[in-house]
Amino acid sequence: MLKLNFHKWGGGSRKTTPILALHGFTGSGLDFQYFAESTSNFLSWWAPDLMGHGKSSVPEDISDYTLSAHINYLDEIAKEIAEPFILLGYSMGGRLALKYALERPELISKLILVGATPGITDLKERKLRKKNDEVLAQSIIVGGIESFLQKWLEQPLIKSQCNIPSSLYKDMLDRRRQNIPLGLANSLRGMGTGSMEPLWNSLEELKCPVTLITGEADVKFFEIAKQMKNRVLSIEHEVILQGGHAAIWEKPDYFNSLLKLLTRDHF
Repeated sequence: MLKLNFHKWGGGSRKTTPILALHGFTGSGLDFQYFAESTSNFLSWWAPDLMGHGKSSVPEDISDYTLSAHINYLDEIAKEIAEPFILLGYSMGGRLALKYALERPELISKLILVGATPGITDLKERKLRKKNDEVLAQSIIVGGIESFLQKWLEQPLIKSQCNIPSSLYKDMLDRRRQNIPLGLANSLRGMGTGSMEPLWNSLEELKCPVTLITGEADVKFFEIAKQMKNRVLSIEHEVILQGGHAAIWEKPDYFNSLLKLLTRDHF
């Protein structure tokens, strides 16, 4: 039986606002622990290890990794939360968060997307991305986690993670090294941007307040956020100065302060 492991912080005797947080590719729900512990006076956190990551199952069937499959996994966590919640997603987790907010609007009180995209609209570009994701997936299987991470961390989009405070970054890297090659490979195959049906035309259907967060130096996703806001003027766009793709971890204390502002209507 498939298991989606999740981490939980807060939710004791004090009344807090629930937030469900979804990590990026190679990550873990534990990536949000610093934020959870810093905001425990006003937020209670649920953060799963997405399929193929962390301590969650590593199935062979790629259909178990898709965004649609994850909708069902998240439904089980939503039952435990048992009230409308803030949904936060980073990168790959942001794509899933957007999909979930569109399919389960009655459950979401606010949507926060960090370095996320609604997908690739051009069919040829999407097919090329899917092909490239398959090449990368094969390299993970053949070369193993350590070889993959050495190359992955050198990519321009990912390289700014070296600016994450060392007290956080070391643990994040250790967790990434514990991933299983098949899990990451199948996650790329099932949840990669090339496999995702674009959601640009559905943005107007979002029922909850939406905030996009991008790092100032993350040019690609900064532009994507601007395009999303142009489509739906009510969408807010927050820019973290001197931040890259992983801006919320690069500037964790700033993000904690931003979280309090973004969720002030909930307490």
